[in-house]
Amino acid sequence: MFKEEHPTLEPVDVMIVGFGPVGKLLAIRLGAAGHRIVIADRQHRGYPLPRAVTHDSEFARILQSVGLAPDTIPDVTEPYDDMYVWKNHAQETLLEVDWSGVGPSGWNNTYFFNQPDLEDRMDAAIRSLPNVTVMRGWSADATESDEGSVLTELTNTESGEKSFVRSSYLIGADGANSTVRSFAGIGWNDLGYFYDWLVVDVKPLPSLK
Repeated sequence: MFKEEHPTLEPVDVMIVGFGPVGKLLAIRLGAAGHRIVIADRQHRGYPLPRAVTHDSEFARILQSVGLAPDTIPDVTEPYDDMYVWKNHAQETLLEVDWSGVGPSGWNNTYFFNQPDLEDRMDAAIRSLPNVTVMRGWSADATESDEGSVLTELTNTESGEKSFVRSSYLIGADGANSTVRSFAGIGWNDLGYFYDWLVVDVKPLPSLK
């Protein structure tokens, strides 16, 4: 057991570790429902480059549920209603995927989007919720649970300051190398999916827009 020798925040309903898209969406949904939320991430700022560039109709439905429907943020996400085709220099087709049409939820099957811009919109939604506290630059280092709550130890990554959050639930939204999953002793099943990827970032000429 570790002792609460450092500042302890007021007990909350849910503690979320990880301030990426999943953590942010959870914070918005739970916060809008009136729950008291603390969300922490070891990084002091969001990642400035897009790591995801497309989303499907189901994610569009999720965005709609938090007030960020794709048709309300056309500068961030836009539908792609066509075949997706890669050709080589000889114009031979290398890859062809049908990304046209509309999904069961009524949204397009495929959208292209800018992840940093979308996360900025989520940040703004979170700031509007007074019952959601964001702790950037704090890592989750240990947890301790009993029948009714979870105590999470947080460390400021710059100062080393400690803080504790007691919550009814702890959610790990901290990616593939999740510390929360390791705290809970939860393993994962590797399905053996592996492909080499070449990622090319381009700035199109005005004539190509």
